[in-house]
Amino acid sequence: MPHRKPRGLNGVVRIGMGSLPPEFLPMVLPDEKPSIEKRIAQGAHRELQRIGSSIWPANAYLHPACEASWDFELRELEAKSLCGFVELAEIAPRELMHSGYEGAPACHRVGEFADAIMALIDAKSAHYGIRGKSNLHLLLYVTHFAFKPNEAVWHCVRHELSRNRIGRGFKSVCGFMEIDEHTGILEELYPAPRGKHLSSVAATLGLRRQVFFNFDPRQAISIEGNGVMFRL
Repeated sequence: MPHRKPRGLNGVVRIGMGSLPPEFLPMVLPDEKPSIEKRIAQGAHRELQRIGSSIWPANAYLHPACEASWDFELRELEAKSLCGFVELAEIAPRELMHSGYEGAPACHRVGEFADAIMALIDAKSAHYGIRGKSNLHLLLYVTHFAFKPNEAVWHCVRHELSRNRIGRGFKSVCGFMEIDEHTGILEELYPAPRGKHLSSVAATLGLRRQVFFNFDPRQAISIEGNGVMFRL
């Protein structure tokens, strides 16, 4: 029997009108890891195309990898020739998973969480023995609300990846969180996209000291005026 891959809790909160309470609509992922990663990769590819990004080849499509070394291949639409590879990695820091997803903390210091993401990136880079520029694209993804990086975390990761100008050897690095089967939030981390200006070292150090909290979407309650707040 296929092994069911553990995954976190995520989804959207639908605001009720009038006296109707807010409703949590959980994200429902497939059971098996290959199916989960296929859906995540397709969602990220769709978002990259929607925003007009070219960090993955614009004329390419995702194809299951012919070798076990990586997750997907990027192939040109016309010639069907190989033009890149995609590897996925879930943001679920091992040091925060002692009690599983349900017991994972939702409050984080920006610098520590950014460091955990960089450790994940470095582990993938070391696994593939990357020494310089490669044709491998890294896609980080989130399945649990408590592990959703905020903008300050993404900024610190971009800053670190840009320091040696080779993105730890990856052709590109992106972050993706699915909202539902058709939409998601995508962050281009390396190369940094236009408009995402990298701050000075001093400003980045200031960001690293900040603390952020991810609210549990199951704890949404109505407030007057069709608003929503979250119980801690």
